[in-house]
Amino acid sequence: MKSFVERINGNADYTQLCPIAPRKSRDSIRNRQSIDNSQSGLTGGSLLNYVLEAVKKPYFIRESYDAILIEDDKDARFINEETTSIDLESWEDFKENIQRQLAEKGVTVPVIIFLAAPEIEAWFISDWENSFGQVYRDANKLNGHQNSYFSTVFRKYINDKILTEKYSEAIESYGYFKGEYRKLSEEIQAALNSNDFMAEYTPAFEHNPIRYSKRTQGEVMLGSIDPNIVLQHCTSFFKEGFLALKSL
Repeated sequence: MKSFVERINGNADYTQLCPIAPRKSRDSIRNRQSIDNSQSGLTGGSLLNYVLEAVKKPYFIRESYDAILIEDDKDARFINEETTSIDLESWEDFKENIQRQLAEKGVTVPVIIFLAAPEIEAWFISDWENSFGQVYRDANKLNGHQNSYFSTVFRKYINDKILTEKYSEAIESYGYFKGEYRKLSEEIQAALNSNDFMAEYTPAFEHNPIRYSKRTQGEVMLGSIDPNIVLQHCTSFFKEGFLALKSL
């Protein structure tokens, strides 16, 4: 994620505070690769609570940050279940509440809430050629011909069967269907596990199954996608975070 936001605004100096290994100094944290597993996967209220505790630490005050960046998956939040449209009122209330809680702790720097809506897979789908369209070839799972076929068929499957006409042009509003919320990442994983979309694929594919994981393929794709391409398709939550980072 750090390298991704640097591609949005490379002039800012980002210091990742979560997830990260126990730190000794600001300088020692910047290039550290290991993380505290207890922080991995923090989201929603747990992530906010972590931020509220972090701002009380002596190092946070000492290092004089100009802004706080909180990146998270939106999941089912800020969506009107009946209309399946973005609930801007609850989104604005959420941001104001965070700023208020931080102000109560003496923190008055701007807070940028950068949400992947509904999950980071929406960013990957938005820049297909640099994500699902290429990651399995780069990992030597598929050769050029296989990858081209896979990319074309799987992209169509996602548009037709997962996003459907309802969300194909409104991916950040995904995914209530008849009052039931579906996780985009789980729908993608289920599709790949079943291979229904590849019924006529080559025998080589059957012995070299394609899988998707946020931690493996997701990390590679996040390092490859172009924020400016994502911006063309994610024009609500992503655009707001993108412009806020640009303005730093």
